[in-house]
Amino acid sequence: MHVLNVKSARRLLALVMLCAGLAACAKSPRDVYVETYRALEQGKLDEAAGHFSEAAHAFLGSAKLRMVLAAQAEKIQECGGIRDLNVDLQGEGDVRTGKSTITFKGDCAPVEENVRLVRENDQWKIGLN
Repeated sequence: MHVLNVKSARRLLALVMLCAGLAACAKSPRDVYVETYRALEQGKLDEAAGHFSEAAHAFLGSAKLRMVLAAQAEKIQECGGIRDLNVDLQGEGDVRTGKSTITFKGDCAPVEENVRLVRENDQWKIGLN
């Protein structure tokens, strides 16, 4: 029978706390989606582009992706900014899909989008639908 001494128990506790802390810092798929739109709202196109999957970058190319994001950021500004962003995702494993509804502070109608997020290198990224 193996009994933990105080020093070993402290090490084990520290390791468990470190693992729990790292898991708590990981961003959820929803968090990534919301952060992307908040970055667009602030005109941070490079930050928003960083939330897209490698497949999205490869398919669109950096210039076209940036152009699409710039147009989205402009629309958000024209609509007075984002009032609310609801995201409903389903799925397990490395893919989440669902719908989002973006409501604006101005007079623009809400926008509904199909959403797909994929896990790449232990990080959630917006994928192509």
